[in-house]
Amino acid sequence: MFSSTLEKIYHQTPVIKNELINRNLPSAQANAGRRKLLIALLNNSDKQGLGIEAYPAEKSMYKAILESSGMHRKIKGSWKIVPPKDIAYLKVWDIIENFFNNAKEQAQNFSTLDAILTSPPFGIKKPVLSIFFIAVYLFNKDEIAVYEDRFYVPYFTTEHLERFLKRPDTFTFQQFKIEGVTQSFLQEYENSLLDGKKHQMCQNYFKQWLYLCKIFRLILNKLKIFPK
Repeated sequence: MFSSTLEKIYHQTPVIKNELINRNLPSAQANAGRRKLLIALLNNSDKQGLGIEAYPAEKSMYKAILESSGMHRKIKGSWKIVPPKDIAYLKVWDIIENFFNNAKEQAQNFSTLDAILTSPPFGIKKPVLSIFFIAVYLFNKDEIAVYEDRFYVPYFTTEHLERFLKRPDTFTFQQFKIEGVTQSFLQEYENSLLDGKKHQMCQNYFKQWLYLCKIFRLILNKLKIFPK
């Protein structure tokens, strides 16, 4: 009876079959595994199994959360972070994306989401939330500006991730979405620049150019002179 009552209260909780990470106070081994998993997620999302070899703690977490839900899977021959197939996971993903959508005018941190996603009907353990947060951020990273202590972070590196895990309250996120006519213009410019060829070096230069556009857009928004 007690278990059925909990199921009714937490009816939207994603199933996570991993006792190491799925608790409020994980062990030192579990925390180390989560850290390594997130570093792999940040740097190796284009590799099968995030490039994690053998079967350490982070591998079991990967399988229980990212692989089983479909958050990390092969799409048209390439491994990518994508919206999950699992309905419960997708609901959480959508809530985090909605958080980004509401952070257009002002940067926000994840503290508001903590209260929502750790409470009924979700009841997600806090150590697991960081995996969701980073996965959704990486999927949308070309449209998200990151700030640490109010200073803009052009590239979210492993060092930033380490500090985020220790002090998430010092990081804020703001959406920078290129859409409409601007998106069409940039797409045409990219096609012209690359001449229909997807060379990695050209793509990297184009992404760096987009980062500059992002910075200018954010500055102009602050000055209130950028046309909406």
